Amino acid sequence: MLFDAPIKPLEADVRQTGSRTLLLSLDGPLRCVPMAALRDGERWLAEMYPSAVVTMSAMKLLGKEGAAAKPAAAALGVTASWPGFPAFPGVAAEIEAVVGGAGCPGAMEGKSFPDAAFDRATFASSLSSGAQVVRVASHFTLDPTCLARTSLLLGDGARLSLDGMRTSADFDFTGLDLLTLSACDTVSGARRMENGFEAESMGEAFQRVGASSVLAALLPVDDMSGPEPTREFYRLRYAEG
Repeated sequence: MLFDAPIKPLEADVRQTGSRTLLLSLDGPLRCVPMAALRDGERWLAEMYPSAVVTMSAMKLLGKEGAAAKPAAAALGVTASWPGFPAFPGVAAEIEAVVGGAGCPGAMEGKSFPDAAFDRATFASSLSSGAQVVRVASHFTLDPTCLARTSLLLGDGARLSLDGMRTSADFDFTGLDLLTLSACDTVSGARRMENGFEAESMGEAFQRVGASSVLAALLPVDDMSGPEPTREFYRLRYAEG
């Protein structure tokens, strides 16, 4: 059982120290494992301890203050299809699950930027407006070895490279408590494997430009299944603590 190798030898130390959260520094193929989904035969690791993967970029962020009691949120997404990219019809409901819309209450207070409203200027302004929680639902083209070739599809069809975000004064991720990348190929999908490094690539890259925490997907997710888990996640994290 995979649980027995990385987790079981630590259980006695965790109990003795009274630790409440596991910070996992992973290497090689372990980076590709959804650790919270490991099971000891009776319970998932997620039921036993909150856990987070600590990247090299995250190490310098440890000790940074968390979000305000009720932080503002911004939800940006692409529902339409563009050349080379299929439509994401479930993204509209996913955005509403975060900040509400069309009479549907969201988990948080904030603003939404769907499709044409999600351009370079609104993405930058959502970061500078004081939002501490940002969710981006779109397509990423990932090259973990080159930030210039790693890009985000915006709602107006334009592509924004991660290197462009890193070097532009318009994009300041340092105020973010949580950046969620809800899309295909956010932390995986590289054509050339890098001993598991590609599994941290997109999240690590955004931490390099200042985001405190990054939530991203190891595996493809059906976008139509996203709204309710999305709403519950933000409610538990930011309303229930």
